[in-house]
Amino acid sequence: MADYRELLRDKAFETVAGASYNDLRRRRYPSVGEAGAPLFYEVTVPATGLWEAFRDATFPPFVRWLESQKLDPESARGVVVAAFLGDRCHLLEGERFLEVLRDMESLTSSALHFRVLRWLSD
Repeated sequence: MADYRELLRDKAFETVAGASYNDLRRRRYPSVGEAGAPLFYEVTVPATGLWEAFRDATFPPFVRWLESQKLDPESARGVVVAAFLGDRCHLLEGERFLEVLRDMESLTSSALHFRVLRWLSD
């Protein structure tokens, strides 16, 4: 099984110093709620630990947050996930973040659907 930290890094569209993250957001998206601006979701990725612990601590709240934002919890379109790992911040499109889950769990679209439904009902 691949290390989920490597998958997160590989799926990132950009990696920046963690200390630069807020400046980057302000420069690119100066107006919160601006038309076309993505929503950001921030997660801390532990330097050590098992996939299952990260999955259980991260994905159910992410899916619930997506639903609360009136976004599709199975696609996460319109979201940028800022995954902080060590002193780096890896920026992933929401769809790519969910791909990490799908890849690590070998989930089909149908299996992801039922997993999301379970998390939303918990």
